Amino acid sequence: MPDDDSETTEYHGLDVDHRENDDAPDLYVLTSGASELTDWAEVPRSNADFMNGYQRQLKEHRLEEIKDFLSTDINIIPGAILVTVNEEYLEIEEQEGDRVDITISSPPERTVKELLEEAYENLYHRLEETGQEYVDQVGEDYEPDAEDGVDEEDMSDGNGEDPVSYLARKTGELKKSLNNWDHIDQDKKDLLGEYAERVHKPGLIIDGQHRVFGAKKYQEEIRYPIVLIPGLEEKEQVYHFYIINDKAEPISQEELLITVATALSEKESNELMDRLLRAGVDVDKARYPYMADVEERSPFHQMINYEEKVGEQTGAIDFKDMYMLMNRFVEMKGGHDALYENIEEWDDVSYRINKFYTFWSAIKDHYDDLWEDAEAAREGREDFDEEYPEQFFRKDPMRVLQEYILEELADKQENRQEFLDELEEDVRDSLWEYVLEDDEVFTEEIQNIVDDIPEKFYRDKWNTGGLSTSENRRNFREELEKAADTNEKGLPRLRIFNKGF
Repeated sequence: MPDDDSETTEYHGLDVDHRENDDAPDLYVLTSGASELTDWAEVPRSNADFMNGYQRQLKEHRLEEIKDFLSTDINIIPGAILVTVNEEYLEIEEQEGDRVDITISSPPERTVKELLEEAYENLYHRLEETGQEYVDQVGEDYEPDAEDGVDEEDMSDGNGEDPVSYLARKTGELKKSLNNWDHIDQDKKDLLGEYAERVHKPGLIIDGQHRVFGAKKYQEEIRYPIVLIPGLEEKEQVYHFYIINDKAEPISQEELLITVATALSEKESNELMDRLLRAGVDVDKARYPYMADVEERSPFHQMINYEEKVGEQTGAIDFKDMYMLMNRFVEMKGGHDALYENIEEWDDVSYRINKFYTFWSAIKDHYDDLWEDAEAAREGREDFDEEYPEQFFRKDPMRVLQEYILEELADKQENRQEFLDELEEDVRDSLWEYVLEDDEVFTEEIQNIVDDIPEKFYRDKWNTGGLSTSENRRNFREELEKAADTNEKGLPRLRIFNKGF
């Protein structure tokens, strides 16, 4: 416990013997007013200014709805609020029977920088060795023209094989801000100060944030039943948040994985995935975009956008769009079976994911300038006069391009055996039989296809809005095929660049 000068909040509560084993966490029940609760407990919400957490963003309309609901005198909100408290600031004294006295102390006052240094140490030690190595590469010297974030070009992800989490990258940004504290602008300091104030509190509200903050808007102090679980680790907090909300207001697997990707370290996310699987939550497919983001061999490494969770754009391609794209490749069926029906390794999902990486790496290498410009445009880092490279990373055009290439490859594979049978044996043995077997062959065949599609097709402005319907995707596919059959001079005649599309 802190020293005697610390401010304390005291409660009378009950020790709930919820499980008859020593493995389950301790559980206590007490009551607290909403305003009093927020004096010592915060909500682990995320945003890109380094407030990593797992809660949904507060929705003002829900707070107002709760306030309006409470304005009717007979209305009550009986559900319990789930919180955890740092055990360093928690004292529980057993009394008669199941009764307990609970004392929560406030941490000692410190400067913003001191609080951030403590937060940095906590985050750093949550990371695996790979993540720590990544953070260790953050330079000590300040460069006036450099951005406050980590210079990704000067850093690598450890040994290049193990994934580095979003949390590790944000920890690196925090380290750089601390190293250059006297040089960063005041707006950045203010945002970091808000984060410091949040992590300074000893308690975290795991579930019930809208009920608590909605009640704070009401003129009367609203008291809630509180379930307190001492000292929950971050991955356990996310686990309970998901399990509770999946029974009430369900969270999609995509939202769960965005949460995991932004709130946990590499080791914590792996352990949580295992635990969710044991609880009957199938998260394998929803994990695809997370892997594409953190694995260095992925062409989409550190390109995934978690804006839905953190409130600001973090990459060029939305998490849900990458989920769709990967799922359609990794789980491909039907008309593409000629590609994989003779590939023994195809049953291994990691093999299929690697082939997805190879597929899009071939496209990235072929359209290297377009890829770089599309990423810069989507992230708002650069404007292009009379060019629209960001179209390349739109969800449906990427989907159509992937399907087009796969169908072309499948057609070629179907006719491959007949082609090989007509050749002399010594010639046949020097040629590929199955396009997926060798990455160099796979890459070459993909690039042969996209070589017919001029880069200008993606840079010139399309005369279209959304392409989310099947009809619009068919129309786009027709334009893509026409682009492959023409040259740059013929592109302006395509419907997609004119009013007829």
